[in-house]
Amino acid sequence: KQVFPYSPGFLTQKFKGVKNLRIVEGHVGDADLQWYYKASDWVVLPYKNILTSGSLLCAMSFRQPCIAPKLGMIPDILKSSKNGFTYNLQNPKGLFNAMLAACDTALEDRGIMAETAQQTVKPLTWSKMGKALTSSIQRAYSTRVVTINFEDKSRDCLMAGPKFPPTEIASTAII
Repeated sequence: KQVFPYSPGFLTQKFKGVKNLRIVEGHVGDADLQWYYKASDWVVLPYKNILTSGSLLCAMSFRQPCIAPKLGMIPDILKSSKNGFTYNLQNPKGLFNAMLAACDTALEDRGIMAETAQQTVKPLTWSKMGKALTSSIQRAYSTRVVTINFEDKSRDCLMAGPKFPPTEIASTAII
């Protein structure tokens, strides 16, 4: 879906005839997304407001250096001139300048950035993120292991909070 200031067809018409450029104005399905990543040189994520970006992590996992604003968690992942380019959203030419910097990046340097992008997100698996969360909870709260029966089997879980099951209303986290 196009957003202000663009209306449907505007970009296609504006860049009609530009060699080696394909404008896709519409939804790209999950099954096709890999082909776009593999065919692109850069992934541009011109967010105006964002906390976390699955699109950034997905693009980087496909070895794509990215261009995105310094918002939310993006600066924690995307490092200018290392695995892409960031820009200040308050700078009216920020995105433009970041895109120019990307265009001026030598092919060899772009290859290094692509490899760095993939290596940046490689350790960010669900399993590792879960272990990091568990470790953080263990450092912050008193915890203990409890066995809970689930439909398929019993599992040992980490519990933080009052004794389980609680005798009165209480906040309890079970991981």
